[in-house]
Parts: sequence; structure tokens; C-alpha cells
Amino acid sequence: MNNYRNELVMPMEGFGEALEMSPKEEKQSRKGLLNWFKLRVTRKSEILDDVDLLREQLKISSGEAVLHANVVKHLTEEAGISGINKQIEMEKMANDEIKCKRQIVSLENQNVHSVVDSQEKLDTSELSPYYDKILKQLNEKAFQLEVKTADNRILEDQLEKKVIFDYMFRNKRKSL
Repeated sequence: MNNYRNELVMPMEGFGEALEMSPKEEKQSRKGLLNWFKLRVTRKSEILDDVDLLREQLKISSGEAVLHANVVKHLTEEAGISGINKQIEMEKMANDEIKCKRQIVSLENQNVHSVVDSQEKLDTSELSPYYDKILKQLNEKAFQLEVKTADNRILEDQLEKKVIFDYMFRNKRKSL
């Protein structure tokens, strides 16, 4: 664009003086603060050039707007994909954790079964005489413990009966 087109200028000689025009030019004035500013005279061909230039700028701006819209759309999709990727990654981690826990439980079960199997496979004839002796003592002590537990239950029942009898006897004495 030329610098002299469509610019507001302040006349040097006097305020409000009219500019001389040729027959092909139009005078456009703008009223403002005390008529200080006046619009410079322009030709119709220059106006058409300016309109064409503005149309080109509009096309360029429209293209840029479409480009920016595509970039925003792409970034939005990318952000959504990355969010989905994070969610998938978290689900994979949770699944891996569950698999590890299942493996631990499976290994524990295998360990228990192997211990039980190894104990069943031991033949009592292969055991040392010392182990046999200790096992017999353990069985004897377990039997003695069962006998004493049964005796204690009998004694507890007898004691409870005596407490009830004593309570009833006291109540009768109070009533007399």
C-alpha cells in the first residue's frame, strides 16, 4: 500500500481549508476534533487496488484460520490419545500386579503341596530311632493332655453344680 492513501493528515497552513482537486478525484472529509484531521484524496483505481489487496489478505487469513483449526483438532486428538494411552498403561500395570499375586499364591500352594508330599513319602522305617522315640513321647503327651482336659471338664461341671446348690441354699436361708 502506498503511504499517502487513506491516511489522516493535519493541514499545515490552516484549519478547515479545502484541498484543490482534479476532476477525476473526490474529496472526502472527516469531521473530528475541531476539523483538524482531514482524509486525504484518493483515486478510484487506488481504492479498487486496496479492495483487491484486502481480498487477498482475507484469503490468506482464511487459510491460516483453517490451518490453525486443523492444528487444534490434531492436538486435541493427540491429547485424547495420550490420555487413553495412560489409562491403558495403568490397566496393564494393574493386570501385571494381579498376575504377580496369582503367581505368588500358586508358588505358595506348590510349596505347601511339596512339603506335604515329601512328608508322605518319608517312610517310617527310614527315620532315625531318635525321631521315633521323640514321636512316641509326643503322642503320649498328647494323650495325657486329652485325659487331663476331660478331667478338667468333669471337675468344672461338678464345681458349677455346687455353686448353684450353694446359691439356692443361701436363698432358702434368707427366706426363713
